[in-house]
Amino acid sequence: MQIAHDIEDWGVMPNGRHRFVWKVQNYKSTFSRLKTGQKISSAAFTTGDLPWFLDLYPNGYKNPNYIALYLHSGQSSKERYTKVD
Repeated sequence: MQIAHDIEDWGVMPNGRHRFVWKVQNYKSTFSRLKTGQKISSAAFTTGDLPWFLDLYPNGYKNPNYIALYLHSGQSSKERYTKVD
């Protein structure tokens, strides 16, 4: 099954910062199927001229006692997907 998680662009806040919101749909069922080291990735979003995306490991990257969240910069702006069996 392919899962894509979109980033919502909430625009520029009064303080001048740009705000993005990542809403993970059906998070309980999605997270329960992922093992330690398995991730979901956000869609790409852009600030300035740089594309970014997030990787979320809901059951930890190496340790299941923690949630891991990584921010990556990248040249590709295409959607990122994670295969979940």
